[in-house]
Amino acid sequence: MGLVIEKLLRSTELNDAERDICLRGIAQMAMADGVEDPRERAYLEKFVDEFFPETDPTDDAFNAPVTKEDLTKLASAEAKQCFLGYAYITAYVDEEFVKAEQDLLAQWADQLVDTETRDEIATSVREFLYRRSVFAYAFRLGRLDEEFAVQAAKRFDVEVPRAKELNASVFNAIVALKSPAEDDGDTDDTAQS
Repeated sequence: MGLVIEKLLRSTELNDAERDICLRGIAQMAMADGVEDPRERAYLEKFVDEFFPETDPTDDAFNAPVTKEDLTKLASAEAKQCFLGYAYITAYVDEEFVKAEQDLLAQWADQLVDTETRDEIATSVREFLYRRSVFAYAFRLGRLDEEFAVQAAKRFDVEVPRAKELNASVFNAIVALKSPAEDDGDTDDTAQS
């Protein structure tokens, strides 16, 4: 699945009920371990703002637990995968994937998707979070740090060959963002000959 999870989360149109179920799932997963980690809270606020603009993730409307009946309202395969993608991201974000989170994810996944799709979503989410972590660190540093990348790959359980592929895309993104913009009006005389 690669980095498809990000594309799926950005491109899937959710109706209002599906959107609210996803937000309630994020809130429920964030509290599944019984700990409100400040890092997790800060990341989730940014995350929710990125994927659900102008939504307050602390709104009491999102405190109701997601029920089996709620999950039946996720009409399309994409909506089901999005719900699980958001839940996996929330569970993995603090890098402590505890039994309560695992159990809740298993319960939801068993109702929504087959085992292969569940595993693809989990792998894609880990790669998504790995890439973001390495990108943020490398962007601040101005280069990739191999030791950090190796440690991040271990934390997010990303295999080394795949991590190297992701690192190449991170490096290309950083080069593109840090390089001065080419002026379309300038031409190189040697290029015209």
